[in-house]
Amino acid sequence: DITDKDALFLAYNLKSRFTGVNSYEKLLFIKKVLTFADPGEIYRRTGIDIAITPDLRKHLRLLTGEKFRDGLATDAISIKTALKIANFDEKDRDVLLSVFSKVPFTSSHQQKIIEMSEEIRFRDKQGLTEIFSSLGIGELLENDKPQKEIIERLYTHRFPLYKEAES
Repeated sequence: DITDKDALFLAYNLKSRFTGVNSYEKLLFIKKVLTFADPGEIYRRTGIDIAITPDLRKHLRLLTGEKFRDGLATDAISIKTALKIANFDEKDRDVLLSVFSKVPFTSSHQQKIIEMSEEIRFRDKQGLTEIFSSLGIGELLENDKPQKEIIERLYTHRFPLYKEAES
């Protein structure tokens, strides 16, 4: 007989070797195996490339939920991005997940968008729904390759002097 713990490790390692494991599956595995093993054993037995931090543990239930599933499974969002988004309130989280699921961004651009969004939200004392709406970002999502324009609008709103200097 094989224990539940060993079955989880076996299944993960077989899937990892033969078909690959996406970010969502990695997080789901970590969530399940943490009830049986500590992070050191998980790293040793799988070679998994995710840091099992207190912040990750805190947000595992959210990250393995329905709202993050598609973005993580398709690598539309990175785990680093997902962790940052998890720290937003639900309404703002939904806005960011919607943008990143509709428009492909590199992980570094995702980080830049999140950083600017946090700064603008703090400064303007508004939610991202209102901010993105006022910047017309929703309409940009329908365009072909709107990445540059989305970043530009956030940047000029975050740094108004930049916009004036260009004029």
